[in-house]
Formats: sequence, C-alpha cells, structure tokens
Amino acid sequence: MFVGRELLANAAKHSRASHVGIEVRSGPQGLRLVITDDGVGFSSDRRAEALADGHIGLAAVGERVRAAGGELTVESDAGAGTRVTATLPASLD
Repeated sequence: MFVGRELLANAAKHSRASHVGIEVRSGPQGLRLVITDDGVGFSSDRRAEALADGHIGLAAVGERVRAAGGELTVESDAGAGTRVTATLPASLD
C-alpha cells in the first residue's frame, strides 16, 4: 500500500501531469504495479539531485520494494512523462 500511495503522491506533487494511470496485475509470478503520467518527467541527473536535496520518497519506495524481494524501475525523460513499475514476488518469504 505504501508503494502505490507514495508513487501517486509523487505524481501529484511533482509531475504537473494532466493524466495519471494506475495498472495493477496479479498472477502466479507475483504483483505488478505501474504508475504512469504525462507530466514534465525528469532526467536521471535530476533524480540524484532530488535525493541529495533530501527528497527521499522514490528512494524509500525502491528500498521497500527491494526489501520485499521485488524490483522497481523508473523510466523518465525531461518533457516526456514518467513510468514507474514495481514488481513483487508472489511469495514474500
């Protein structure tokens, strides 16, 4: 629940998007959550700068997903929106 809430909060606060999409899929391999927006996007350099400036939301999401045995991918370019995918295994051992 934290992952989805934080990703949606980030989109609302930072993306200046007119549309945000949410996709949740569940299957034998696990759970997949995809949040997309058509906002301003950001470069990988900006992501590192934001973390250095104390904006830890996306980093915290990544840590939680990895701690659960999952993976977080972030696809974004300045001016091209953002797509964040969190995948979690079916079994959280």
